[in-house]
Amino acid sequence: MFSSLFATSICISESYKSTQKDLAISLNKISTGKNYRDPKDSVCDYMRIQKIHRDRSGYIQIKNNIAVTNSMLNIAEDSGQQIINSIKRLKELVDIYSGNPNDVIVKNNAKNEFENIKTNINSIISSTKYDNKQLIIDSGGSAITKVMLDPNDFNNTLDIKFNGGDIVDTKGMLITSMSTIDDQLDRSYSYITKISGYKRSLDSQINIINSITTNNSDYESMINNVDDGKEMEKVVTSNIRLQSALSMMAQINTSRQWVLKLVQ
Repeated sequence: MFSSLFATSICISESYKSTQKDLAISLNKISTGKNYRDPKDSVCDYMRIQKIHRDRSGYIQIKNNIAVTNSMLNIAEDSGQQIINSIKRLKELVDIYSGNPNDVIVKNNAKNEFENIKTNINSIISSTKYDNKQLIIDSGGSAITKVMLDPNDFNNTLDIKFNGGDIVDTKGMLITSMSTIDDQLDRSYSYITKISGYKRSLDSQINIINSITTNNSDYESMINNVDDGKEMEKVVTSNIRLQSALSMMAQINTSRQWVLKLVQ
């Protein structure tokens, strides 16, 4: 009789401890709102969530870098447009100069303005910088700056660079030759076109990143956000089991005392 009561008591005690553990887990999930806060909760799901967090941090850094690069490209674009407008004025001056072959004053005024604009173009080129980086320059195949596009692939970058065909050179500009002006205007348009292409690529990457991070957040919410109703149901069930276990242990203690009285 005693051995049977003892065995039953052990079973109830183990059940009580297990239920206490389940109750603590449910209460912890409700308080934190998360299913997996530790590898012991589920190694696979915990590791998936940690990767999502790492990727999120990486993509935030990439978006910050893209914002910085866009600021740099905006400065370059503004300067490039100023150069285009200046070269267009040079074309007008060439027409004025060639259209007034016998008017020395008009020709001299046109030539002086022509040279002043060339000087201003050179000033724009030399002063267009961002973070001490020259932006209107033949980078010789090297990148002025690199933007990482994927936190899981360090080789996936957008390289911002320009070549000689994109950079205006005022040395060859002559007021007596429209073709020299047209050549430089083509270069200035090439520079602006490249900038526009880089900006479109960066905008596209932002959209991709937003899509990835949204999908990752949805997936994390699906596997890690606690179902409060379900966990509260578990809490109620655990409390009922605990009360039942306590009641049964009390009954066993009463039975032990009754048996002891019988054998005395």
